[in-house]
Amino acid sequence: MKEKITITTQLFKSILWISFTLILTANYAAAQSHSGIKGRITNDKGNPLPGAIIILKNPFQSVITDTSGRYAIETKPGHLIISVSAEGYTNSQKYVTVKQGETATANFTLPGATNELNEVVIKGYKAIKGMGYLNDVHDGVIYSGKKTEVIVLDSLNGNTAQNNPRQ
Repeated sequence: MKEKITITTQLFKSILWISFTLILTANYAAAQSHSGIKGRITNDKGNPLPGAIIILKNPFQSVITDTSGRYAIETKPGHLIISVSAEGYTNSQKYVTVKQGETATANFTLPGATNELNEVVIKGYKAIKGMGYLNDVHDGVIYSGKKTEVIVLDSLNGNTAQNNPRQ
């Protein structure tokens, strides 16, 4: 009887040891298979860009940079396209190769976006016939900031509904 218990105990210990070894090996292999991309996004002066959007194309993934302009994405290995955009800066795009079990680094420096507007020339205006406006101050009463449109009855033609701003 004592031999049966000893054999059962040894069998149990062996099974427990084999299970523990398999689980440990599987966890190590899973940890080694993670691939990804990390990096830092800065502007042309070297300052970090928090809140920049990083988009990985095929497979589609997106992340946002932290307050120090850093990001990290876990992804499958392969040749990937990564694009970065931030408000007020020119968008940028790179091709990155990610190998199995490795993390590639892709840093971006975004130049400021400058948009130049064309010259605006005001040539004149046309008053609406039959409309007028009160002065900002009249007889000690302040009308500024209030609706000051007035209809001038002398200049209206009651037979037409044209040029009526209240239609």
